Amino acid sequence: MATAVVLALLLLQAGAPYRTGPGAAAPASGYRTGPVAATPAPGYRTGAQTDTARDEEDGAPAGYAVSPDALRVTPRLRLTGVSVDAYDAVRAEGQRPPEDRAYEATVLGGAAAAQDRQGALDGAWELRSGSGKRLYAFQLSQGGEGEPAEGAWRSVSAAAGRRVSGFVLVAQESGRLTLRFFEPGGSQPIVVTLQPGVGGSWRGAMAREGASSVVELRRR
Repeated sequence: MATAVVLALLLLQAGAPYRTGPGAAAPASGYRTGPVAATPAPGYRTGAQTDTARDEEDGAPAGYAVSPDALRVTPRLRLTGVSVDAYDAVRAEGQRPPEDRAYEATVLGGAAAAQDRQGALDGAWELRSGSGKRLYAFQLSQGGEGEPAEGAWRSVSAAAGRRVSGFVLVAQESGRLTLRFFEPGGSQPIVVTLQPGVGGSWRGAMAREGASSVVELRRR
């Protein structure tokens, strides 16, 4: 009995907000129990306290906190002005071992052999008017001599900002080459009929909307 009285006096003097007896004990000041989450430390956030606006700003997914130390700034890229063609691998990377050079030679040789097996029409072409004005660019593909060719066309005389292009039908018969394609807004297909010219070029006429003009197809 004396021990209980002394303990009660000590609790009253300390001012601790506890109750004895059958009632539920109140938590101590400064502490919380139950489902309420503890207040996070300054500068950090938990899932229960995620700020949507802050999440959108720093890119953190909902329910996660991002430490300021985890944020990184992307370095700025500085243009050197060196093109791909002007890149000197030996000067920039040093002399490569013999096995690397042998592998590169094998790859380049295989690519050259595959290109040699392509048909005469395979590659990039450009159609020009009789006065030399650039009209259309063609990219043709032909697996081998005598095989059918196919490809795409693009207008190089269209107004700036316009992307006018499409597929082209290619027919080659008895030494004559015919290109047929539709331009947006046209009522009839554009038909280009060509004969072999000088230096691997093709010369002929282009029929467009009922009008015919002299044209030349040459390699780009």
